[in-house]
Amino acid sequence: MPTIWPREILTPEHTLFAPRLGRAVRSPEEYLTLQREVIAHNRACLPRLSWCDPWIASTKPVVVINMGRWLLYCACGNAPLVHPFWKLACCLECGAVYRDFVMPDDAQAIADVLCARSEIHQRNWAPPETVETLTAENLAHGDPIA
Repeated sequence: MPTIWPREILTPEHTLFAPRLGRAVRSPEEYLTLQREVIAHNRACLPRLSWCDPWIASTKPVVVINMGRWLLYCACGNAPLVHPFWKLACCLECGAVYRDFVMPDDAQAIADVLCARSEIHQRNWAPPETVETLTAENLAHGDPIA
């Protein structure tokens, strides 16, 4: 059965965030706007909770790939999507804005190996995994190398 998933690791440009938005974000500005809109919506729906305005995070988290998506783990426990070229991740829960994070030096090679996998739930990477270990996993599961 052919896969429906694209042959790239997903970013905020690929993901529909909310039914009312009806599309993915197309720019860093739209991603930041979406974050503000979601926080405002959450304040209106759940006013008893303390929703923070967006703020610049000072930590430098490591980026991972989970189920075919670039993301990082926020201090609040959420996992916002990362856009490696925009150098941006926006937490829709606590309002953290990440502009500094650790991308792997061989990010494209890692993405290429993972995108050869037909199952989206098998497109995962985290340090210290290497391109070589991912390639060996592909071979063991019968997926192409890249």
